[in-house]
Amino acid sequence: ASGVALGSIAWIVRELKAKGYLVQRGRDQWRLTEKRKLLDLWVGGYSARLRPGLIVGRFQPPEKQLDETLQKLRAELGDTKIAWALTGGFAADVLTRHFRGEQLSFFAQEWPAEFTKRLKWLPSDQGRVTVLRKFSPLVAFKLESPNRAPIAHPLLVYAELIFQGRERELETAKILYDRYLSSLVSENGP
Repeated sequence: ASGVALGSIAWIVRELKAKGYLVQRGRDQWRLTEKRKLLDLWVGGYSARLRPGLIVGRFQPPEKQLDETLQKLRAELGDTKIAWALTGGFAADVLTRHFRGEQLSFFAQEWPAEFTKRLKWLPSDQGRVTVLRKFSPLVAFKLESPNRAPIAHPLLVYAELIFQGRERELETAKILYDRYLSSLVSENGP
């Protein structure tokens, strides 16, 4: 479902067992342990290894307000079959109503160069828009609101906020963790 090769999964399971994160509880029953530590390791890996390989580009849009940039982006992608999902502050705002920030980041299944031209986005290392490659069908989070832009899974939004690392992003990441992720890392959780 995630698009990961079976050989990679076998290697990961061996590593989890060897490091004591996956323990046998019965004949055919296995359980993850130290889930919070695993989450922290994953978030660090997202920032250091996964995210750099996902960057399609960073751009400066012509609009002063990112809300307007988002409207134009939605219109551009609206008639296509390209799957996409907001992450970072804009997605966190949908999930928490706490903070949006001044960076617009999103995952896109593909990003044709003509989109950048039509949107009049200029490549910029300091740009306020970051396009990331949607690396799995599981990137998107199902939210009961058809009028909103699609958003990434809270785990990816959390990792993106931690990556940004400013005070407000970290504050919002804590709220997101408490609402969406704490039950996942609970030793009694899923």
